[in-house]
Amino acid sequence: MRSLSDPIVSSHILFVGNAALYVYSGFFVLGIALLINCIASFLYHLSLEKNLFWRQADHTCCIISLLCIFYCLFLYSNWLQVLGCVIWLALSLVVYRLGNLDYQFYHSIWHGCVFFGNVLVWGCLGGFYV
Repeated sequence: MRSLSDPIVSSHILFVGNAALYVYSGFFVLGIALLINCIASFLYHLSLEKNLFWRQADHTCCIISLLCIFYCLFLYSNWLQVLGCVIWLALSLVVYRLGNLDYQFYHSIWHGCVFFGNVLVWGCLGGFYV
């Protein structure tokens, strides 16, 4: 079991912040989807990535969160903002793949990329003007 002070585990607090921003801005479904994803991912990483139930829950919730994010982006943002978010997602996935080199380091960095990506999405949804 990982320690709560392990960066892979403790970085999940960033996603709670993202979920709070979405809920504060009126995107309740998106915020709740991200919060549930955060809990599943937290429990999966806490188990040293060994619990298959939480692994599947993490992956499933991630897909649901991405669908919610892009649904909201397509409804409330322009095509340039959507493109910017897709580019950020692609760059973040490169960092995710670098986890094959040094999982502990790059996966923690990837969590930071996901956090900033959600802040970008929140801004594209008008969050900076709430």
